[in-house]
Amino acid sequence: MITVWVRVGVVLSAAVLLLVGSSPFVQHTAAAWYLVGIATVYSTVMLGHPTWEVEGRVPAAIITVLDAGLASGIVASSGGAQSPAVSILFLVIVAAAARLSFISTLGVALLLGGCFVTIALTVNPTSGPTHDRLLAGVWWALYLLFTGALASGLVLLNEHAERARGLAQAETAAARIVADEERDLRTRLTASYDAQQTGLRVILHEFRTPVTSLDALVRDLSRETGGTAQSADPRLALLTAHVEHLSAMLNALADVAASRRPAFSTGHLRVVNVHEFILMAADAAGLPRERLRLIVSPSNAHAQLDAQLVRRVVTNLLENASRHGRDQPVSVIANLDQGSLSLEIADRGPGMPLDRAVELTAKFAQAGQERGTAGLGLWIVDQIIQALNGTIDFQEAAGGGLAVRVTLPVRTLAGRPPTQSPHP
Repeated sequence: MITVWVRVGVVLSAAVLLLVGSSPFVQHTAAAWYLVGIATVYSTVMLGHPTWEVEGRVPAAIITVLDAGLASGIVASSGGAQSPAVSILFLVIVAAAARLSFISTLGVALLLGGCFVTIALTVNPTSGPTHDRLLAGVWWALYLLFTGALASGLVLLNEHAERARGLAQAETAAARIVADEERDLRTRLTASYDAQQTGLRVILHEFRTPVTSLDALVRDLSRETGGTAQSADPRLALLTAHVEHLSAMLNALADVAASRRPAFSTGHLRVVNVHEFILMAADAAGLPRERLRLIVSPSNAHAQLDAQLVRRVVTNLLENASRHGRDQPVSVIANLDQGSLSLEIADRGPGMPLDRAVELTAKFAQAGQERGTAGLGLWIVDQIIQALNGTIDFQEAAGGGLAVRVTLPVRTLAGRPPTQSPHP
């Protein structure tokens, strides 16, 4: 649009030159006015159709030829080499640079320069020596060429800057879209995670009550029969087995719920007596105390730890040792020293290769055909130990079997009363 209005201004300035100019600037008044009239109609048409300037290479080339021809004619009819209208040629070159390529603009500049040299030599020959007119023509022709190179270079730089700006804006928009998508995905994943956790807690809550009631009912029936459930009616023994199986499943679900927490830890620290803590874990694991061989060093050891998750670690390991120990004693050696609690739990079962034992920490891995814990026990143990910044490794137990060594960082507390172990 700027080019269109500049063209109108150029035509008006040429008309003013013809009106107020005098010899030698105006040598062919009739021809000059004829060309100004054609230029006026041309500029008016272009003013009504400004998009023709940028509709393609062919229209741009035609418009450039018309601009160059009319400008050259006005220069020739208004004094030739001495005409002040020679400045119009520079405007034609600048406009061509905005429409055409670099090479095309240089070509237009060369043609206009050649036309101006011809005009300088042929128009108004009495205005000065031929040498001076030739020198003036070549001088302006060179500057037309320089103007074409400069204008085209500036246009190329501007186009490059626009492309770079467009790419930067596109990258920014793409990054914003990706960030929005990631934010939306995190929101949906968080909502899904919360829904799963809520559902899991609901299942645990709803099933825990009837299973607890069934367990109490079985114990009452066992007492009424005058013995243990295993020595009474086989149906009662089967019911007892099913209740224990359901309890194990609920414990596994509780382990899953604990392991799915982002930090794998409740963070609820409390002080425990290490000896009593392990005894309670053994009771929860269903390990009879007559099968437990417990050594705690020092005997009055107290520590501050995440009792809920550490209890799950010890309970799961004692359950495994009891299940695979073939009714043999299970030994537990606990040592509290300088902020570290180490536990070694060993059974006297058939044992297994150590590389196979390490593989059991994978989710759903199982050592045999038993499926009461769905292959989650050691995986849960490993996950919780990692969350507590501890370590776990496996060794061959003395006399056969498997020994699991767990080391956990804890806070050691001094000044606690000694603890007597009824089961050394």
